[in-house]
Amino acid sequence: MTTYSPYPVSLNPSPLIWIFVLAAIMLGCKKDDQPTLNLTTKTIEVQGGRTTATIGIVASGTWSIEADQPWIHFSKTSGTGNSTVSFDVDLNPVPIGRTANLTIKADNVANAQMAVVNQLPGDAIVKVSRLQTVFSAPESLLDTVRVVSNTSWTVSGNPSWLTVTPVNGTGNTTLTLTAQKNTGLTKRQAKLTIAASGSTVSARINTLQNPRVVVVAGGNFNGSNLNQLFAPSSVFMDSQGNLFIADGFNNRVVKWTPNSKQGIVVAGGNGVGNNPDQLYGPHGVAVNNANGDLYVSDTQNSRVMKWTPGSTFGVVVAGGNGVGSNLNQLATPVGIYLDASKNLYVLESGNHRITKWAPGATSGVNVLDLVVTETAVSFTLDSNGNIYVGSGLGANVTRYAPGSSIGTVIAGGNGVGTGLNQIDAPSGIWIDNTNSVYISEQGNHRVVKWTPGASSGIVVAGGNGQGVDLDQLAAPSALWIADNGDLYVVEQQGNRVVKWLK
Repeated sequence: MTTYSPYPVSLNPSPLIWIFVLAAIMLGCKKDDQPTLNLTTKTIEVQGGRTTATIGIVASGTWSIEADQPWIHFSKTSGTGNSTVSFDVDLNPVPIGRTANLTIKADNVANAQMAVVNQLPGDAIVKVSRLQTVFSAPESLLDTVRVVSNTSWTVSGNPSWLTVTPVNGTGNTTLTLTAQKNTGLTKRQAKLTIAASGSTVSARINTLQNPRVVVVAGGNFNGSNLNQLFAPSSVFMDSQGNLFIADGFNNRVVKWTPNSKQGIVVAGGNGVGNNPDQLYGPHGVAVNNANGDLYVSDTQNSRVMKWTPGSTFGVVVAGGNGVGSNLNQLATPVGIYLDASKNLYVLESGNHRITKWAPGATSGVNVLDLVVTETAVSFTLDSNGNIYVGSGLGANVTRYAPGSSIGTVIAGGNGVGTGLNQIDAPSGIWIDNTNSVYISEQGNHRVVKWTPGASSGIVVAGGNGQGVDLDQLAAPSALWIADNGDLYVVEQQGNRVVKWLK
């Protein structure tokens, strides 16, 4: 009987079986050892400002990372195994979002992994090279302002008198500002806004234009330098357009040629005194256009001096015999006037009179007695010989016919005040060819024009408070109107002479 065992006769498997087993083992080992590369995220969003972000790399071997944009900066660009890589992101310079692509590669991995960095828009930038532009002259002028921006922008706020080119643009641009002539009495301004498109960011430019006024002498604070004046009191323009200015506290008369930056001393300037080369508180000036002789009321010396062109000393032509009321004497002479016949008229505040001195005379003739209480400090004559006197306390300008002591009030007379029918301290008077009277008011810091028969005046200069802005006056002490209609005003406290263009 044959017996069958439940187990194989031999414990050794056949070669074929071993082959299958080995293959299975080898396949299992190959699957476990395959190189891997993965990312923890494929999309990274960052703010528009400078910032730092990270990305996680899952790798079984060596890896590398790179970006296609220069604004990504990695803490490391390669490594082995799993790693967290940090990277810096530059500030986005434009208000538009941007994208960078990251590429991660690993050894023995055929396909690279990709990630995207999305950066939000940066802040809009709009800046200007200057916050304020000033057109110092009233004429049409050009100026430029640089715009610095990272986006598109638009200009707004320009008035009709100011042209801005261009009114919109992108990025950095130079703006050209063109101002029309200012014909008004006051300064004007424009507030320009340069606004970034699609943003609340903006820049502003304050543009100022002065009125039709230019400084023609002084204006550099008070002082004794030749580009300075100190309490000037009067002015005379000769036929060549030269200005002769009584520079009171400097005890001199200076000549400013047209467009000059400083004056030339033509009388005095040698300290306080009564020597022939000295003046003491000069107040009034007049020039003989025929020969250039300069007449100066030497107020504190109670005399009027004549200085020939180029002379270093003057000669007495009125007074000079001490303070007194005799007709060969003067008392505090202030204003002077030289008529066509070269007769010299002198207003004496100390004697409350106007005297007339013929050429070469050793004494004057009393032509008008003034009311003692009215403190007259200004006067002039017209072509018909009428005398116009400004009264401080009377707050008026009165016209006296030749030889008459009874005058007619032609301006003011309504008490001291700021109303246009009032006058305060009339310090200078000018009569034009229409018989309109121009009055500089020290108390109201303005010049007003009164037409014949008018009951009130018209402000033609100043009137914007006391000050040294170009639309202001500071204690105007005298005035002159050129043949072309330009108005010259002496400012005693402003220490300058300004020209108000017609």
